[in-house]
Amino acid sequence: MVSPSSRRMIGNVRSFVGNSLGGLRGWSNLASWAVAGTLAYFLWVKPARELKAEQDTGLIYGKRTETKKPQN
Repeated sequence: MVSPSSRRMIGNVRSFVGNSLGGLRGWSNLASWAVAGTLAYFLWVKPARELKAEQDTGLIYGKRTETKKPQN
């Protein structure tokens, strides 16, 4: 059996966590995190990955592949 003081402490922890996440609970909380995650992906993660891919393939910054010069 859980003591009343333990119950109060658990309630306080749940309240703190809920308030630190913006006070939203349930589906609205899940929806807001989904929107934030989607925005973060398209604004930061995807552009960083595309930049890295373009740097590796030499599409930007004037990076060229080495060509062999004929030796005379």
